[in-house]
Amino acid sequence: MLRRSRFALIASALTIAATLAAPLAWAGGPPSFAFQRPDSKTKPTAASPVLIVHAFSCHQPTDASVSAHAEGIVKGERRTVALKLQPTGETGVYNVTRQWPAEGSWALVFSVDRGGRTTALVRLDAKGDPTFDSDQLAESTVRTLPREAKPADIETVLLAKATK
Repeated sequence: MLRRSRFALIASALTIAATLAAPLAWAGGPPSFAFQRPDSKTKPTAASPVLIVHAFSCHQPTDASVSAHAEGIVKGERRTVALKLQPTGETGVYNVTRQWPAEGSWALVFSVDRGGRTTALVRLDAKGDPTFDSDQLAESTVRTLPREAKPADIETVLLAKATK
């Protein structure tokens, strides 16, 4: 009898846990980002995007506000440059133009909050440009966090060896 009671108690606890967790699974998870190479068929200008950012919530493009800035180390000094994202007209899709100097080591920081905060840190190459594998941002250059980035997170990305 005692054995059956323990089993019933454990089964009840698991049922309650599954019931509470179900809405989280149905919600589709935390916000996320995807990054794409701009169209390379046109000749780049100073106003041309260097990166296209896609923001998602529940696996769908989101209209949630996306914030962005560039963090850099130039001649041993930390620098921060607020980035202006240019909406493309599609929900959750933004163009990013070059708004940081080529000198120094740079990372781009993107953040969105829709049912939870997600931050993506994008390490730039030695010339200050994003690195692509085909049409997507190189996976090795992106670090995604399920929270706001801490200064130590950004420092780790900035000090990582850049390619190119």
